[in-house]
Amino acid sequence: MFHPQESMNYHEIMFKDFSRYASKYDEVDEKQDPFFIYLRTVLNVLKNKMNHNIKDEQITSGIKEVAKFMRDIKEYAGISKDANIKQITTTTVVEKLQQWTDEQFENKAPINWLSYLGKIFNKSGARVDLKTNIYVNSNYVYNVLNITRNTDPAVLKNFALIRILLYSSFDGDRKIRTALFNYYKARNHTIPSRPDYCANQILDISSDGLVGLSLAASRLFTEEKRQMKAKSLVEKISESFKNKLLTSNWMDNKSKAAAMKKKENMISLVGVPDFVGNNKQLNEFYENLRISSQDNYGNMQQLRAFRQNYSFSRLRRPRVRSYWDKSPFETNALYNRANNKFIIPLALLYPPFFRGDFGIMDYSHLGVLVGHETTHGFDNAGRKYDAFGVIGNLWTNETYSAFENRSQCFREQYDRYFINELNKTLSGERSLNENLADNGGLKIAYNAAKEVFKFYSFESDKFSPEQLFFIGFATTFCSVEDLPYLEYTIDKGYPPSKYRVNGAVSNMKEFSDSFNCPKNSAMNPEEKCSLW
Repeated sequence: MFHPQESMNYHEIMFKDFSRYASKYDEVDEKQDPFFIYLRTVLNVLKNKMNHNIKDEQITSGIKEVAKFMRDIKEYAGISKDANIKQITTTTVVEKLQQWTDEQFENKAPINWLSYLGKIFNKSGARVDLKTNIYVNSNYVYNVLNITRNTDPAVLKNFALIRILLYSSFDGDRKIRTALFNYYKARNHTIPSRPDYCANQILDISSDGLVGLSLAASRLFTEEKRQMKAKSLVEKISESFKNKLLTSNWMDNKSKAAAMKKKENMISLVGVPDFVGNNKQLNEFYENLRISSQDNYGNMQQLRAFRQNYSFSRLRRPRVRSYWDKSPFETNALYNRANNKFIIPLALLYPPFFRGDFGIMDYSHLGVLVGHETTHGFDNAGRKYDAFGVIGNLWTNETYSAFENRSQCFREQYDRYFINELNKTLSGERSLNENLADNGGLKIAYNAAKEVFKFYSFESDKFSPEQLFFIGFATTFCSVEDLPYLEYTIDKGYPPSKYRVNGAVSNMKEFSDSFNCPKNSAMNPEEKCSLW
């Protein structure tokens, strides 16, 4: 992805806090901890609605019992403490899993795997029988079953209830939403207004659930010529990368051929899925979805079930590499290694990111983004996948060694960046793939834009075309980053915006020449890292 997700979504924040609370529940100050206060408030609202006479002490005790259960699962589920556990192959069938379970627990673990899996996949169209192939982690399954069978059923019910409440509380009544607002405020997060939240709930549904909205957007807002121009720019960046690949001096011919084959088979999905204009397909797709104008809570449950069932229904079907698995409304791009494809959503095909006039800014914005996602196919992770997403050795040992040597330069460069706000240095290793993509994408787009520099009329009388290109690149990263976001960004393997810009441009001689940067200055170091 070109940018990390703007932040953790609301469910991620809450469940991360739930896990934090569970791991230290016996040390938490119940009068001060925002999560505990929120959870207790929600449970009290539920108690009052159901006219239960449960005392506050019982609610507190129930929360702690659930927290202990969660901590036990986290601490012991993946650990084998019983030498008598019989291992089962990672790939097995439902019938053998049932036999293994009955044998391990002497028929005292009350679970029928066929019935359980059948209920999960019931509405998806994916059939489950005794010969269905499944993947199993013996230790994990054994320990989870062992913990749950020795846990009071009331605790298990409360665990399930709390999970459901937390996940659906965003669609609760005013009291629950007020408690939710207070919780996020205490955690230095903000939640959108109710109208914005409702809109986001629709936009956050996976692209499978957005094809109807994609259709509306494409009919109302998308100019066909604009989308075609975006695809044309993608082709120009693609050709620039191929030229860079052919002229690279660190790859041998065998590795170049494999890399070129991968690039030739890389799929680019731009704008919206092609089939959104087919009313028949859309009607069939939404056939089982029921939406009410009077029941927002029910609608959200319907949408979640619809999305999950559709995901399950894809099981056992032939892989479709050109399948859209990203919302056309997301303002971010994505490279998918397993399918060797990248997606440029509709939301990125409008100003200020893309104007469609093939001007310098189009290359420095959308062009760099396309180059960035393309380069991900050949970074430290992408290089391990072939043209069709199969894991293997794409390059020779000699080429891999050369890649490692050049990558080390980037590691050391970004290791030197100190993040004052966090009082820590950046990890060049952790951010390597994004750094390779930033640097590669910038160079590839710059090379593609050279013809524009020659023939396109100046967009400014203050800057040269080359300077405008780099300025345009930098404006892509204009942002205000607070401390939680900085922490989240580097945890996801992205440098702060400042270093994404300065790190990439300082590696380009074209930049230092354009702006007359002094030799051996921070923006014109003697040693410049280069891969593509």
